[in-house]
Amino acid sequence: MTTYPAISDAGATDGLTIDRVLGRLLASDEPSVRYKTLVGVLGEDPTSQAVQCVQEAVRVSPRVQTLLSLRDETGHIPFH
Repeated sequence: MTTYPAISDAGATDGLTIDRVLGRLLASDEPSVRYKTLVGVLGEDPTSQAVQCVQEAVRVSPRVQTLLSLRDETGHIPFH
């Protein structure tokens, strides 16, 4: 099994290993989940080409486009 800094399988149940959990996160349909996993969990360089590709997928994702469509004329999203 691959080991990652500051991550432990201690207390893992139901046969879930760190590799399986990370695999699920990295295969997520939501690009923001993939980005956070790569950069925040695995410590990948945010300036790497692979991470920048995922960052672009976040930018054009339906979730981000929906959130940005709520902006008012000043660019603010109401209630945030």
